[in-house]
Amino acid sequence: MKKFKILAVTTATTALVASVAHAATENVGASATFIAPVALSNASGLDFGTHTTSVVASDTIAVDTAGTVTASNSGEYITGGAAGSIDVAGENGQTVDIALTEASGGTYFSMASFVCKYGAGSETACGSGDSMTGLIGASATTMSIGATATISGTPAAGADNAGSILVTVTYQ
Repeated sequence: MKKFKILAVTTATTALVASVAHAATENVGASATFIAPVALSNASGLDFGTHTTSVVASDTIAVDTAGTVTASNSGEYITGGAAGSIDVAGENGQTVDIALTEASGGTYFSMASFVCKYGAGSETACGSGDSMTGLIGASATTMSIGATATISGTPAAGADNAGSILVTVTYQ
């Protein structure tokens, strides 16, 4: 009988302790912030200028963000050339990443070594794999674009080469 009383007291004590539970609850807020999307407009194409047809494969033509043409080629640089540009807008005060890649180089050259000048900033490498950022202002910011073209064929007299550049601007 003594064993039964000890067992009963132990079981009752365990049940009493096990039934005492402590719980807490708390509401956790959830929110979202919405900002203006990045917008690109007023694109103006990059112009490598006019050159003689004596250029050969691997010759290069570079245009910086000020529009200065530098030709290291067998042909003769004649005239023209201009930096490209595009306006960048979005949420004021937000930082963006900027990268340029060649969308198509055309028949006679391919483009690489892209450089950009974002607003009043300095010329900076902005090709794929480069790290360039900009700060969105209260109004659109103009970004100037330069690049180096490498000749990949032998153009005939009167030939035009139409390539394109893909500009990607994303919020950080």
